[in-house]
Amino acid sequence: MKVEKPLISFILITYNQENFVKDALDGAFAQTYSPMEIIIADDGSKDNTPKVIEQAIAEYKGPHKIIFHRGNPNVGIAQNVNNAMALAKGEYFIIAAGDDKSLPERAQRTYELFSQYPDLTCINFSSIPCDASLHPKYTSVESKSISVINIFDYLEFTDFVLWSGDARSIRRSLFDAFGPFTKGKDEDSALFMRGLLAGTVAHSQEIMSLRREHEQQVSRFKNIRKHVSENFVAQPMHDIDIAIQLGFISECTASQMRWKIRQADRILADQYYAAISTWYRVLYAKPVDLLRRLKNKLFK
Repeated sequence: MKVEKPLISFILITYNQENFVKDALDGAFAQTYSPMEIIIADDGSKDNTPKVIEQAIAEYKGPHKIIFHRGNPNVGIAQNVNNAMALAKGEYFIIAAGDDKSLPERAQRTYELFSQYPDLTCINFSSIPCDASLHPKYTSVESKSISVINIFDYLEFTDFVLWSGDARSIRRSLFDAFGPFTKGKDEDSALFMRGLLAGTVAHSQEIMSLRREHEQQVSRFKNIRKHVSENFVAQPMHDIDIAIQLGFISECTASQMRWKIRQADRILADQYYAAISTWYRVLYAKPVDLLRRLKNKLFK
């Protein structure tokens, strides 16, 4: 008996990436999994990104359904993700950036891991750092090792840990439970935290994307101010309240998680203020970083 597989929504987020988005589209179009829909959400690009997308869609002859949402005006990453997810019909959401390129097996492996681990709410695959021409910066040894943690594992970590969202996938039920992002500009850390609040989160060392590093990249030091709000923890704190209401966590666990996030707030604040203030970098951030390196060198 043939098992009917669930629909996957491949969500591609774009903004001013006319030189890179064709690679991202090629990666989405080449996915081996089916059934799949590809939702391209452009956040009011001011360059030729929409034209490149429209031409690629016109030339596409593959099996996947294509939906192009052209936003105007620019609303920011979090709201653009909200718009894309509102259109999605799949059981699983794959989230990809318009300057990266997903490997063809990404959707298939997403389906396999979610099927293998029923409690998983969120999966993070590994990626290869590449230059602007998408050439790998170093040779990476791939592994199929998978780490799975829940909120109690996370609370035992001594440091603030945030798994990268370069190749992240979530269950649709995770977004449905918490709803759209309303408290900040960033969706990446919020999705990771939501995954912990609702179940287990996995990191697979399988390489499923090529991560392009370039001057316009969101995570570039100089670009943080444009994309990260000063209120770093509002969305996770809001989501903790929702998790209590839904019965995902207890008040005791919520209290511990709030404390953990407040500790992380200082780390994120340092990154933000270092990005927007030259004096902060010179007088505080750089000296602290040098002291940290010295400490690590002396106390190995």
